[in-house]
Amino acid sequence: MNPYTVIFDGETLQRRIGELGKEIDARYHAEPLVLVSMLKGSLYFLADLSRAIAAKSEYDMVAVSSEGTRMRLTRDITVDVRNKHVLVVEEIVRTGLTTNFLLQHLEAKQPKSMAVCALLHNPRQQLIELPLTHVGFVIDETRVIGYGMDYREQDRTLPFIAKLEKDRYRTERQRP
Repeated sequence: MNPYTVIFDGETLQRRIGELGKEIDARYHAEPLVLVSMLKGSLYFLADLSRAIAAKSEYDMVAVSSEGTRMRLTRDITVDVRNKHVLVVEEIVRTGLTTNFLLQHLEAKQPKSMAVCALLHNPRQQLIELPLTHVGFVIDETRVIGYGMDYREQDRTLPFIAKLEKDRYRTERQRP
């Protein structure tokens, strides 16, 4: 018995990522592009999307740490993005706050343009406007795992996206 409720299987993901690659190529008309994603959740999506884009591209990754509502960059990009098109690659956009933080940081590096490509997007939870130009799938508030997304560092390597079944995970031990 499969312990997961699969929302998007591997074949569906790869088909949609291929379509996103074609959309991105049409948008940038073979101009060089820099893909920037956040560790760790976007890793699988970044890898597959970068292969689906025919245009010449570079990629880099950042890491963001959040403490409550305060965010800070713990790993910055090393690729020069000045006067280049930048596409922020996100596995999921919910509130948009972390993505906005990254966009503000990248804006200081003077890119030619910036846009966002999200594999998953929940517009009902979004709190801030973003240049969200490419979306793989629209989802609801369901928490998801797999394809880079985790729950307490578990299930990132699943080749599909599944609904998070909270009862599968052991809760913190209660003191007697």
